Amino acid sequence: MSSSNLGNQVNQIVRLARVSMFDQGELAQLTYGAFDIAARSMQSMEQDEIEVTFPIGYKPDKTTIPSTRTYRKEQLLAKYQYLAFHQLTVNALVQLVTLVETMLGDVVRAIVARYPQNLEERELSLYSLCSRLRLWKRCIFVPRIPCSMSCLTNPPRNSQSQWNSFCP
Repeated sequence: MSSSNLGNQVNQIVRLARVSMFDQGELAQLTYGAFDIAARSMQSMEQDEIEVTFPIGYKPDKTTIPSTRTYRKEQLLAKYQYLAFHQLTVNALVQLVTLVETMLGDVVRAIVARYPQNLEERELSLYSLCSRLRLWKRCIFVPRIPCSMSCLTNPPRNSQSQWNSFCP
């Protein structure tokens, strides 16, 4: 990022994260609408069994290998309901956490890269800081906030180029 000051850089990071969140919300709503249209279409069908063909791989000539499965109407409707009401929700939460986690990581990286002279080497090594940042991904989101504050107040002393080469 080529912003002239840290405030502009952090604002740009947050703005991009917000745009990504709205894009993910829009895609989730469109997916839910597509499930609803498919379910209505199936309910209006007179057939009790529906054949669905989907690719399961590629041949050496780069054409798809199709597979066909026959579902009972109730079975396929149940799968669509599961996808719409359970799987879509879980995926949306995972994407939200990932976006926020990425945004926080980018903010921490921007601050550390901007003010490496304020970092105290004796309290935390660069390796330890990067390990802490990676631990965020293994925890629930809420405990990550104190960890990020700790990384901001007790990070290592290193130049911006060393930081960027170690934690790209």
